[in-house]
Amino acid sequence: MVFCTGRKFGANSRIVILTTCCVAGWFLGQFLAHIFPPKPIISVFKNTRTVPPLETQKCNRWSPCPNGSFVFEITSGGGQNVFPNICFEDEIILGESNAGRGINIAVVSASSGKMTDSANFNMWTGDNSGAMVKFIQGIPSGTFVMMATFDEGSKQLKPEAKKEIEKLGSTLINKINFRANWVFFGAKGVDIPGDFTKEKILFLNKKKSKSPGWPAVIQIDGCVGRK
Repeated sequence: MVFCTGRKFGANSRIVILTTCCVAGWFLGQFLAHIFPPKPIISVFKNTRTVPPLETQKCNRWSPCPNGSFVFEITSGGGQNVFPNICFEDEIILGESNAGRGINIAVVSASSGKMTDSANFNMWTGDNSGAMVKFIQGIPSGTFVMMATFDEGSKQLKPEAKKEIEKLGSTLINKINFRANWVFFGAKGVDIPGDFTKEKILFLNKKKSKSPGWPAVIQIDGCVGRK
């Protein structure tokens, strides 16, 4: 609303000012009428198109993988009751139903993308390192090999087993220690791109850990070409 006053002016001046204010107010009203639609504001917002929510892709990725490639996600850590997960092509091939304490392994055909084998080796009790060596040596060529620790994966892990894991492409397995979280994407008989994030490790830090006595969750994910 336009407020006008002519208290300090004469009668003629007050008439001129009042007339000017009225004309200006009329033009302002016309201008606003063109800016705002005649429909109620609520009606206008109802007709506004809503932005569709973002949809996750396979294995919880935000972007799809290129044609001719597989998608994967490997997670580990977060607490004694948080199982590791290995997702491949939107299928949980290793998780709560088949994972266990120690080092968990999932083997997938690099050509078909289908899991061909899986195993769990307890590294807290028992001499299971030798059995893991035999398992890795028996993995056929032309496969992807994914691994994730759960609970404790270092105590009974022998040097011979570490060497076999290194042959699959690991560069961090020799650094694993008590309750360290470790995830790994390796391969046997097929090449993986050099810029491919294939391994991570997170050590126990009691001061920074959200879950007392356990490292936080770590994850690797990506797209790997069909071989």
